[in-house]
Amino acid sequence: MIKIHKSPSADTRSIDHIISRDELLMSTEMHIDDVRKAMKFIRHQIFNAALRHDFTKLSRFTEFYEQFHEAQITGHWGVGWFDQIHIVDERHHLKDNCPEDVNLIDVLEMLCDCVMAGLARTGQYREEEPDAEMLVKAYKNTVKMLLENTEVKQ
Repeated sequence: MIKIHKSPSADTRSIDHIISRDELLMSTEMHIDDVRKAMKFIRHQIFNAALRHDFTKLSRFTEFYEQFHEAQITGHWGVGWFDQIHIVDERHHLKDNCPEDVNLIDVLEMLCDCVMAGLARTGQYREEEPDAEMLVKAYKNTVKMLLENTEVKQ
C-alpha cells in the first residue's frame, strides 16, 4: 500500500490560503516523495512481471516442447500449449489475448519481449505495435491500480 499525506498547498488549484516559502517547500518535498512512492510501487510491479515472464514455458515445458517440435516439422503451431495455456496465462500477449485489466506493466513487458526476442533470434525488432484503444485502456487500468493501492492520510 502506498501511503501519502494530504498536501493541498503544493498547487495553486487546491490551496485555500496565502502560502509561506517554508510551507511551499515542505509541500513540494512531500509531493516529490509521494511520486517516488508511486514509482517504487510501479517498479515493484515491473519486477514481478519480469520474474513471471514466460513462466508457462518452464512450468509446462513438456507441452511447450511438443508443440514447438511439431511446428518445426509441420511448419505451423496448430492447437495446444500456445493458445490454450501460454497466451491465456501470460498477460503480455496483448495481440492474442488482452486481459480486461490490461495495464502499462503488461504493455512494457510486451515491448521488452518483442525487442529482446527479435534481436536475439533474428537480429531485428519484431514489431507488434499495440492499438490506441488498448493503450488508453492500459493507462486507465494503471491509474485504477494506483488509486486502489494508495491511502491518503490526514
